[in-house]
Amino acid sequence: MKQSRQDMLRQKFNMFNHILGETLEVQLQRFITLTTEMSSAGVSVPRSEVNKKLLNSLPKTWDMNVAVIKKTKDLNRLSLAEVMAIIKACHLMTNKMRSI
Repeated sequence: MKQSRQDMLRQKFNMFNHILGETLEVQLQRFITLTTEMSSAGVSVPRSEVNKKLLNSLPKTWDMNVAVIKKTKDLNRLSLAEVMAIIKACHLMTNKMRSI
């Protein structure tokens, strides 16, 4: 039973992606919930893989931001919380630029 739960969570992680129409906040919360479930079930994934998965799951409109983050940040060292803070900062900056 434990192994099948772990396999199901790994599959959910591998298939995790942005859902059309969902806000960034909702997507981030879904990702946190999934990674918390994985951790509780004993599924370990390297930090860099978790960070890359989150970045790669962002909407296509984020491609430029994602590329910059991947080039300028060490995804092996950053925590998920730090990556999320960077994403939120980019989101705020983008929204500010649009309102100008």
